[in-house]
Amino acid sequence: MRICLVYDCLFPWTIGGAERWYRNLAERLVADGHEVTYLTRRQWEPGDEPRIPGVRVVAVSPGGDLYGEDGNRRMGPPLRFGAGVLRHLLRHGRDYDVVHTASFPYFSVLAAAAARWRWRGRGRGRAAPYRIVVDWHEVWSRAYWTEYLGGAAGLVGYAVQRLCVWVPQRAFCFSRLFRDRLRAEGLRGDVTVLEGEYAGDLTPPAPRPASRTVVFAGRHIAEKRAPAVVAGIARARERGLDVRGLILGDGPERPLVLEAIAAHGLEGVVEAPGFVDAAVVAAALDDALCLLHPSSREGYGLVVVEACAHGTPTVVVTGEDNAAVELIAPGENGFVAPSADADDLADALLAVDAAGLALRERTCAWFTANARRLSLEGSLDAVAAAYAGDSAPRGSAATLAGVSPEPAPADPLDAVPAWKATAAKVVRHAPASWRAAYMRWARGRRRARRRAAEAQGREDLSRPALYDMEAKLLRHLEDQRGGFFVEAGANDGFEQSNTYYLERFRGWTGLLVEPVPHLHAEAVTERPGATVLQRALVAPDDDGTSIEMRYGGLMTVVAGSKGSTEADAEYVAQAFALGLEDEMTFTVQGRTLSALLDEVGAAEIDLLSLDLEGYEPAALRGLDLDRHVPRFVLVEVRDMPAGLEPIAAVLGDRYAFVEALSPYDALYRRVD
Repeated sequence: MRICLVYDCLFPWTIGGAERWYRNLAERLVADGHEVTYLTRRQWEPGDEPRIPGVRVVAVSPGGDLYGEDGNRRMGPPLRFGAGVLRHLLRHGRDYDVVHTASFPYFSVLAAAAARWRWRGRGRGRAAPYRIVVDWHEVWSRAYWTEYLGGAAGLVGYAVQRLCVWVPQRAFCFSRLFRDRLRAEGLRGDVTVLEGEYAGDLTPPAPRPASRTVVFAGRHIAEKRAPAVVAGIARARERGLDVRGLILGDGPERPLVLEAIAAHGLEGVVEAPGFVDAAVVAAALDDALCLLHPSSREGYGLVVVEACAHGTPTVVVTGEDNAAVELIAPGENGFVAPSADADDLADALLAVDAAGLALRERTCAWFTANARRLSLEGSLDAVAAAYAGDSAPRGSAATLAGVSPEPAPADPLDAVPAWKATAAKVVRHAPASWRAAYMRWARGRRRARRRAAEAQGREDLSRPALYDMEAKLLRHLEDQRGGFFVEAGANDGFEQSNTYYLERFRGWTGLLVEPVPHLHAEAVTERPGATVLQRALVAPDDDGTSIEMRYGGLMTVVAGSKGSTEADAEYVAQAFALGLEDEMTFTVQGRTLSALLDEVGAAEIDLLSLDLEGYEPAALRGLDLDRHVPRFVLVEVRDMPAGLEPIAAVLGDRYAFVEALSPYDALYRRVD
C-alpha cells in the first residue's frame, strides 16, 4: 500500500516519544513492503537531508522553534505545517491509500480531511482516494485548553480539536483514558488502544540494590512539574530520608529547577546537568531508588516503562490528564501520589524506601509479565495488521482491521460540501437540457480558472491524471518534449487525462479518441493541440461497424462487454448517483487503432494510453505492430496481476512489462 505519514517532527532531528513512534512506524511499514512518504517540517541543515531507507521524506513547511519562552507551542509552526500538508495532499492525495497523521497539532488532520473532499469521487472506485488514520496521543479537556492558552484562545483550541474528532477516521490512542475521552467528544467508530511504545530490550531485568538517588527524566515544561521534584526531595530529607536527586533534561522551566535547588539549599545534593545522552539516562535508572515523575499530563508515559525495564519503580501523580497512572500497579512497580504537593511526594518516596528490595523484585516481575504488551513491536503489529486489512483496491468492501467502512450516505449529495449539494439538488430536478447546460457551464468555469493559472506559468491545476501519473510517465520518457501521444478513453480531454500535461507544458501533440458525443465536443474545446476523433476502438473483425455503447461518464462501456445488460447497468450506475445526468445508449463507428493512426498520418508514437473499461485487449488487437509500434504503452488493468495476461498475449515479444504505475495501470516498453 501507499502510506503517507504526517508529523511535524522527525527523529533524530527532534527527540521525543512521538518522534520515535513515527520513525519506527515508517521503518516497519517499509519492511512490510509498503511505499512510505513522511511529511514533516524542515528540521535539518542543507546537506544533512534525511536518508531513511525506503522512506521518502518531504518537508512541507519550514523549520524553526516549536516552543515559546513560556514552554507552550507557538501557533505559527503548526499553521504553516497544516497549510503545507494541505497543499501536498491537494496535489498528491490520489497517490496514497492511507494518510496516517498525529492528531496534534491538529491542522494536519483538518488538512487531510479537506484534501480528501477534493479527491472524493475522482478515483477509479466509489470511495475517496485515501483513508485517514489518526494517532491520538492525548485528548485535552476543555478545562486544560483554557489553562494552556487562556480563555478565548483556549476555546478556539478546544473547538479545533473537536473538529478533528469529528473527521471520519480510523483512530488509535495509547491509553484507556484518552480512548474514553475520544468517545465522549463524539468520535464515530471504534478506537484501538495501542499499549506499547517501548522499543528497548525485553530481557527480564534482575533486581539489584538501589542507590539513594531519585531520578527525574523529561522535558522541563510546566506540565512535567520538574521543580516539584526538588520540593519533594527536600521534604523527604526533612522527614529523615537520606536521599539525593538527579534531574535530567532541559526546557524553559530549567531556571525554576535551579532556583528551587538553591532555595532549598540542596546544591551538591540535587544535580541538574541538563540534556544528556540516552546512555546516561539508562545508567541513572539502573540503580535509582525510583523514578519520580510528577507530570500533570501524559499521553502515555514511556519513561515509566523504561524505568521498569531497569527494575526501578516509579512514583507518578494522579490527574485527569495523566495517562501514565495506567502503567502503575501500586505496590508492584511503584506508587501513585494524590498530588504533586511536597508532602504527598515525600510520602511516596518514603513508601518506596520502606518497600526496599522486595518492591524492586516485584517491579522486575511486573515488567517481565507485561513486556510484550508494552513493546513497540506489539503496537506496530496492530497497525500493520490494520493496513493489511485494507490492502484490497479502493472501492472494495475491504476495510481497515476492526473497523466497518464508512456507511454510504442515503443520498450521495450528503457526501459533498453543503453549497454544492444544494446547487446539485436544485439542478437535478431541472429538465435535461438545463442540466446539460449546467454541466457545460461548470466545465467551462473550471477551464477558465485553469487557463488563467497556465497563462501565469502555474502547473498546479494542470495535472489531472490519477496517481501522479504525469511525473511517473515523464521519468520513463526522460522528460521528453515535443512527443506524440495517443489517448483512448479521453473523456472531456481533461478529467483524469494522462496526456493533458504533456500537451500543455511539454509541447506534445497527438490523437484523442472519445466515443461519447458531448464529451468528444468538450475534448475538442479542451485540447486544441490534438486531433480529437469520435470513434470506438475495436478489434479488426469489427472495423467500420456501428458499436452500441452504454454511457457511464468515465466508465462508459461497450454494450454487453460486462456479460449482460444488467451487469452493464450496474457497472455504470455510479455515473448517475448525483442525478445530474441521464442513462443512455448510443452508437458510434468502430475503427481499429491502426486505421485511426493512418487517418491522422501518425508515424512515430511515443506514448499510447488506453483506458477502455476492460476493452483494452480487443482495442490492442486493432494495432498493427508491423506498422505502428508505440515506444510506451500504458494500459488500464482492472484486475492485477491476472489482467496482465491478455495484454501480454496481444503485445507478444514486441513489448516488455516495465512496472505497475498504479494499482490499475501497467506500463510496457517497446523492445528495440
